[in-house]
Amino acid sequence: MSISKEYAKLIIERKTYQGDIDYDHNPIIKAMIELFTKDVKQTIQFLETECAGEQVIWISEILDEIIEITKSQEILDAYCVAVEKYPELEKKYNIKYFIESAADYLD
Repeated sequence: MSISKEYAKLIIERKTYQGDIDYDHNPIIKAMIELFTKDVKQTIQFLETECAGEQVIWISEILDEIIEITKSQEILDAYCVAVEKYPELEKKYNIKYFIESAADYLD
């Protein structure tokens, strides 16, 4: 299954959780992180070509974990490409903060 289809399903499940989430033990969060860390090239392609606005927002909450695991500057760059397509979302959700935070894991 493609990242896009799998991620769309995970987002539907993620929306069912309200309030604070235990990011270390939540199965949906773990599945999302695994989806984006198991194949770096596929993740980059998804981010650069398929990632839609709502998907950009949800990725921001796990971006730190993705970059911490993969240590991939390329994934972070591809995420920035995806964000640039939706400047209104970057402002509304302060996505720049999440990008800067994730970049700390590259040092």
